[in-house]
Amino acid sequence: MLNAKRIPVPKALNPQAFDYRRYLHYQNVHLQAFVEEKDWKLLAHRPSLATRARELRRFYLQVLKGHLPTQNEYAVAAALILGYKAELSDETRNAYAHTGAMHVLAVSGLHVGIIQLLASFLLGLLRLPWRHWPLVRTLLLLVCIWAFALLTGASPSVLRAATLFSFLSIGQAMKRRANIYNTLAASAFLLLCIDPYLLFNIGFQLSYLAVLGIVYFQPVFYRQWYIQNRAGDYLWKLLAVSLAAQLTTLPLSLFYFHQFPLYFWLSGLIVVPAAALLLSAGLALFALHLVPVAGIAVGKLLYGITWMVNALIFLVQQIPGGLIEGFWIGAGAAVLLYLALLCAVVARESRDFRWVLAALGCLLIVAALHAAREVQAHHQQALVVYHIPRATAINLFEGKQAGLACSEGLPDKQLEYASQNHQWYRRARLLARQPLSGQAHGQTWWYHQGALQYGAHRLLVVQDERLLPSSPPLPVDVVLLSNGVDIKLEQLLQKVDFRLALIDGSNPPWKARAWLEQAGSLGIECHYTAEDGAWVQEW
Repeated sequence: MLNAKRIPVPKALNPQAFDYRRYLHYQNVHLQAFVEEKDWKLLAHRPSLATRARELRRFYLQVLKGHLPTQNEYAVAAALILGYKAELSDETRNAYAHTGAMHVLAVSGLHVGIIQLLASFLLGLLRLPWRHWPLVRTLLLLVCIWAFALLTGASPSVLRAATLFSFLSIGQAMKRRANIYNTLAASAFLLLCIDPYLLFNIGFQLSYLAVLGIVYFQPVFYRQWYIQNRAGDYLWKLLAVSLAAQLTTLPLSLFYFHQFPLYFWLSGLIVVPAAALLLSAGLALFALHLVPVAGIAVGKLLYGITWMVNALIFLVQQIPGGLIEGFWIGAGAAVLLYLALLCAVVARESRDFRWVLAALGCLLIVAALHAAREVQAHHQQALVVYHIPRATAINLFEGKQAGLACSEGLPDKQLEYASQNHQWYRRARLLARQPLSGQAHGQTWWYHQGALQYGAHRLLVVQDERLLPSSPPLPVDVVLLSNGVDIKLEQLLQKVDFRLALIDGSNPPWKARAWLEQAGSLGIECHYTAEDGAWVQEW
C-alpha cells in the first residue's frame, strides 16, 4: 500500500537529450511518485515464479563472487552468465561498447543458443527406451531454455531468443523443417501480442535485425572465401557472422547511439567463442560449487577465462582509431538506408537491375540530406543555455566549432548527458571548455567572466550582485540568473537594462518561483529552463 501523490514524468529539457518520459511511455509507465519509507507498507507477499527466479539469481551471484575475487571479472561474468549488469564499472562498459562487444554482456540469442546446444547435447546422452521419450526430451529442453530466460531477468532480447528457440525445438520434435523467417515472424508476433510496446524497445529491434542479418547475409559472406585450413575456416565463419549482424543493425545503431566501433570484427572473434566457454564454466560452477575440489577448479577456470577476455577487450580498445563518434542521422535517413538494403536483397534474389538503381537512389537521397546538413552546419550561429540541476552551462556554436562555459566542478558525465547529443546534432567540435569565471573568444564572439558578446547580441551571467555596475544601467539583451544570486528583479533593472531574464537549473526552485512572480508583476519576459527547457537562440 502506498501513500503518495502521482505526478507526470517531466519531459526532456535539453535538445536531442535522452527523453526519459518517452522511454517510460513505451514501458507503459506514465506517472511517477516519490515515496519515503513511512509512506508505504507491505500488506501481503506471495512469491511468484519470477520472484523465486530473482532469489535464485541472487544466490548464484554470491557463488560467482566467492570464486571471482576481482571486481571486473566478477562484473563481466555476472552480466554474461546471469544478465546482471549493475556491477559493471563505467570503464568496463566503455571498453566493451567502444570495441563493439557490448552485445555479449546483454544476454540474448547467442547465450540462449548456447544453452539450447548444451541442453540438447546432455539430453542426447540419455537414450531412454521410452515411447514418449522424444516428447519428454523436447519438454525438458523447453524447460531449460525458459528457466535460463527467467534466471537472467527475462529481458526482451532473452524473451525473443527463448521464443525463437522454442519454436525451432518444437519443429524439430515434430520432424518438420521450419522456415527460419516464418519462425522469426511467429516469435515476434507472439511477443508483440503479449506486450505491443516491445516494438519500440531498442533491444527488441536490434536483436531481430541482427538475427535476420545473420540468417540471410552470413551464408552470402561466407561463400565468398573458401579456406581449407580448419582453424581459418572457423575464424572466417565467426567473422562472417559479425559482418552480417553489423550490416543489418548499423543504421539503427547510428540512429540511437551515434557511434561506430571499427574493430567490432576483432572483438567478435574474441567474445563469441569466449561466451560459450564462460557459460559452460559458469553452469558447471553452479552445479559443482558445493564439491570442494571440483568447485574450486571450475571457479579458477572461469576466473582465468574471464580475466583473459577482459584483458583482450581492453587491449583492442587501446588500438588507435577504434571508435568513430558523432554520427547523427535522422529517422528518415535510417529508413532510407534500410530501404536501400532491402532493395539490394531484392536485386540479388530477382537479378533485376532496376532494384539496384532503387538502392542507389535511396543512398543518393541520404547523401544529399547529409550534404545539406553539412552546409547548414558550416553557416550556423547559435547560443544554448542548458538545463543542468545545480549548475550552469552555456554553449556557443560558430560554424562547426563550439565553445562552452560552465560551472566549475561540473562532472564531465553530467555535462555530456546534457550537451553531447546537441553538439553532435550540429556537427560541431568542442574547442574549449571554460569555467564561468574564465575567458574565451571566437571569430564573432568573446566571453569574459560572465559577459558574452556574440555579434550584436549580449548576454550577462549574474552570479554576484556586488559585481554589477552601479550606474548607468548596462544595456544587454539577456541576463542569466545563476547560482541563486541574492537580488530582486526590480533591483536588477536599476543596474542592467535587459529584455529577457533566463533562470537556469543552478538556482533553487523557491528562488526561481520568486523571480517568476516578480517578472510577471514587472512585465518582464522570463525563461525558466526547469519548465521551458534549454534556451536556444539562433541567428
